[in-house]
Amino acid sequence: MKYIMVLWEYGYEAVSPRGESVPTPIEFIRHFRKKYKKIILFFDNDGKHKADDYPFPEIYVPLESHEKDISDFRKRYGHKQTQILLKQLIGH
Repeated sequence: MKYIMVLWEYGYEAVSPRGESVPTPIEFIRHFRKKYKKIILFFDNDGKHKADDYPFPEIYVPLESHEKDISDFRKRYGHKQTQILLKQLIGH
């Protein structure tokens, strides 16, 4: 949930599933497809997810940053660098 708060801070609406190993119900996916034009999955770099189970593009914090997720990236690199990274990854 900590990275959800970071994304909200930068103006991105974000939600989190119950857990990385808990399948997301199809109704949840259908709801967000109706509500949003663009949906992106932002995964941690720990490799515990199953991205191929989702019909959306996926993004990660660059491995060369040596950070697991966007909240850890922000903690290390600060507000401005995180803002720049999010614009590069998400595209707006």
